[in-house]
Amino acid sequence: MDVFSPAKALALFGAVWMGSASPLYAQLTPPGAQTAVAIPDGRLQAMTGSYRNVLSAGEVAELVTAAELSQAQFRAAFHRIVGADPARALSAYMETLGLVPAEYSRLLAGETLTLARGAAASPAEAQGGAGLGWGSLALATGGVGAVALALGGGGGGETAASGGMQPQDPAPAPEQAEPTPTVVYDPNAEYPLTDEHRFTGGYDISRGHVPHGMGLSGAGSRIAVLDTGINAGHEAFRQANIVGVYNAPLDSTALADVDDQDGHGTHVAGILASDRDDYRGIGYAYGADYYIVRLSHDDGNLASDDATLTRAFAYGRNQGVDYFNNSWGVTETIAEGGWTRSLLEASYPAWLGELKQGAANDRVYIWAAGNGGAGQPSMVAAMPQLVPELAAAWVAVANVDPQTGLLLGSSNRCGQAADWCISAPGTEITSADARGGDTYSIGTGTSQAVPAVTGGLALVKQQFPMLSNQQTVERLFLTANKAGSYADSASYGQGLMDLERAMQPLGGTALLTDSGTTYPTATTNLSLGSAFGDGGERLGSLNTMVVDSQGAGFDAQLASYQQPAPSSYDAGLSYRQLSARPPETLRLDGRTLSYGPSSVPGRPGLALLGWQHGLGETTVGYAERPEALELWPLGGQSQQELLLTAPYWVNGTTAPQQRLSLVRQQLPLGRHWQLAAQAIDAGDTLGAGLSLNRAWDSPYWLALELGATRTRGEGLFDTASRGALALGEQHHSRFAGIKGELRLERFSLRHAIYGGLSQVAGAGLIQEMGEVVSSQWSLSGQYDGPFHRLGLNIHQPLRVERAEARLRLADHYADGAYQFRDARVSLAPSGRQINYELFYHPGGLPLDSRFSLLMMTEPGHHRQAGNEYALMISAHYPF
Repeated sequence: MDVFSPAKALALFGAVWMGSASPLYAQLTPPGAQTAVAIPDGRLQAMTGSYRNVLSAGEVAELVTAAELSQAQFRAAFHRIVGADPARALSAYMETLGLVPAEYSRLLAGETLTLARGAAASPAEAQGGAGLGWGSLALATGGVGAVALALGGGGGGETAASGGMQPQDPAPAPEQAEPTPTVVYDPNAEYPLTDEHRFTGGYDISRGHVPHGMGLSGAGSRIAVLDTGINAGHEAFRQANIVGVYNAPLDSTALADVDDQDGHGTHVAGILASDRDDYRGIGYAYGADYYIVRLSHDDGNLASDDATLTRAFAYGRNQGVDYFNNSWGVTETIAEGGWTRSLLEASYPAWLGELKQGAANDRVYIWAAGNGGAGQPSMVAAMPQLVPELAAAWVAVANVDPQTGLLLGSSNRCGQAADWCISAPGTEITSADARGGDTYSIGTGTSQAVPAVTGGLALVKQQFPMLSNQQTVERLFLTANKAGSYADSASYGQGLMDLERAMQPLGGTALLTDSGTTYPTATTNLSLGSAFGDGGERLGSLNTMVVDSQGAGFDAQLASYQQPAPSSYDAGLSYRQLSARPPETLRLDGRTLSYGPSSVPGRPGLALLGWQHGLGETTVGYAERPEALELWPLGGQSQQELLLTAPYWVNGTTAPQQRLSLVRQQLPLGRHWQLAAQAIDAGDTLGAGLSLNRAWDSPYWLALELGATRTRGEGLFDTASRGALALGEQHHSRFAGIKGELRLERFSLRHAIYGGLSQVAGAGLIQEMGEVVSSQWSLSGQYDGPFHRLGLNIHQPLRVERAEARLRLADHYADGAYQFRDARVSLAPSGRQINYELFYHPGGLPLDSRFSLLMMTEPGHHRQAGNEYALMISAHYPF
């Protein structure tokens, strides 16, 4: 039975025209003059025995000027001046040598060859496509039927079937290279389009130079180039990692048997693997490992029988190849050839089975859509229409012209294969030429677009080794440019490949923990309280990893999720403190009632009731600020708070409390001492303490204080945290202090010093903080004259003396999992804030006036911070 009727055609989808590097000439031949000058590009020698310039000096000058502007304008000027005349093209080439960049001269050489061939070709040959004249080739298919393959369109030959045999004893796959850690894409960085990228072409729209600028090379990926072989001795491959070769028709792994007799395979391989050496072109994945699989015979015919194709693809799979680059395929579409699944299974049973096995093993096959200008891709590129189980492993590629940004007219569209099709630059791409060790060709076709995508996938894989091969395809599709014309999926499929966007996070990101829990970065933040000063900066300098919605990992600094510690100075609070009035006191029958105004309308700021009894004195009450509970508060005598009060009662905050309740019991211990026990409820903080107080009948009053607090739902010392940087829901503090007052007639001196130990549990990334050691001290002197009051306050606000956070951070991805490391960092601040305050309260004035000048050294406990000053005046009429 004749399975193939009509005959089918496979093709290497890429027309190539030549343009090699050449010495530079800086001469101008007068128009009409004939000279016997040697033409630098040897491929042009056959055009004429002697050279005659046919361009005017003005036309040459126009070309040189256009070259200084851009390649696009240079090309436009060339076509305008030359038209379709090969003689004028040769003159444009010769007369601009040395006056325009070498890459432009190579472009002109290629254009000249194309015009020369077009003038000499027959109409039938001209329709076959520009390039090397590669033609259709008849091949056998193991007795099933005849199939025609082509390299751009011409030729003939055949091979015998080999019965679908697997490769004999394939070489073991080399050990997988360790993936390199991910690097951070910086949207503010400049990733230059280098001369190498410009020489190759297409990088400006694929954005492939961006991952190169990030240091990516495709290292770690294995790529099979299934084509006509390679000229491995070409200068472009001096550093290429060609680790395996295989001639599928001959079933040979000898290097000599993959020598490229045609040129197509070398050109395709160059787009992938050309060295990055600041010389001529650069491959998309120049650091990947390459397996060269030759499908062609020495006469250029492609083997297309079931057995040979099976051997070719099985060789790559057995070598652990990730990505199979296929710049060839059936020239007809599924509809044109009448292809069905049953026909495909009957024609290529072993090959189809091999492809299914590869797809199940996370292999990816990248195919040229074809160059027939059809609305549908070639049959092979569209194969998942017939075999849906291949879709996740399949990529079809259409050809975009970098100059216009649009699909080239000759490129097949994505059509019904839009779900697994993408567009990439494949027009006028310069790459290695097989016919010399230092020559280069300019090629156009979906053949040239395929290696751009294959190399792009390897770059994505290196950046995100946690993604499977088939997930890298998904990422390339999701990040493709779908704006404007690229939204037309019937033409562009998933859009225009955008490797810069592929390096960036998809959707929201989340921080990783070694427990497997992830925390959205949008809801993760940490703001250490002012007592930590700049200690949080050390925490912010640590690196960890986040994952995006696809599970791709990115390096990140914890500083991205931190907020700076709040300032220890609040002008509003300071004004209220300076303007505070002493509480009013009523005494009646052994009872004392103290009350004062509030900053919150509608409620008192202080209400204390005390009474004497046989066991001493009991006090209960309510206050807005803890200082109001002290026996000698400094409200109205300073713009600072918590000067002489244990800061731990209110968790170190200076903000007004919504509720601060007190119960205190004082017991006499002999004549000169008292023992006081008190409990405070400050909302989220509960505390209890004991103090030993010297009686007031001495010039020097002294109190020794011990206390403990527990806080729920609020961070230590006003720290705010949530998400991956959240601390435990509660913390405990123990503290001790000593304070006293010396009274000498009009002078008084007060002092207070406190030290505390706090324990904070960890959660998320912060495993623990250990014991947090903190301190606060104050010294206050005051002179009370007959008509004024003058004071000096020296105060160190609450400061963390020692705190060490232990974190467990994602470090890199290896061995199939994220690897974590322990990190310890001190959170103690670098400086020590000391406040120096002069206070003056004049008497005998109509206005109740108060003046305070405050100087803060190392504000925020930041050693490098400059001094800050605050002058505050409070004045009001007394009532």
